[in-house]
Amino acid sequence: MKSTKNMIWFNAVITALIIAVSCTPAVKYPKTFIPGLVSESISIEIPVNLQSDAVWQSAVAVLAQKYSLATISKEAGNIITDWVYSATGKDKTVNDYRVRGLISFASDWTKVNLGTEANYLKNDEWLVGHDTELLGNLQTAINEIIEITK
Repeated sequence: MKSTKNMIWFNAVITALIIAVSCTPAVKYPKTFIPGLVSESISIEIPVNLQSDAVWQSAVAVLAQKYSLATISKEAGNIITDWVYSATGKDKTVNDYRVRGLISFASDWTKVNLGTEANYLKNDEWLVGHDTELLGNLQTAINEIIEITK
């Protein structure tokens, strides 16, 4: 008798949990947003015959045409874009999603590392992650820069 009551109680609790979970609205991130602190990055080799000054000048010129640049430091080898609020592939500005690109040249100019930071606003808090679309766009831009510099 006691085990039957326990089983009924157990089934009721499980049913309540299933209903609660299924009724909780899922967070709808932009398709290109990957939440989490671990960020995907891409490393691209720079051909050894290219001059670092030419690569840097081309990088700044091409990236400045595509993005507003927040940080440009040749000494550190870094370029960081401003936050972009229309990064979902549409031309409209959104207030709950932002991305920026991180471009970092190795000190010996043999490679460039690409990354992104992305934030999604949920309940007045920015969730941290990265953006796959911007990362792909940066990769295309760097490959363009290498071709221009050759």
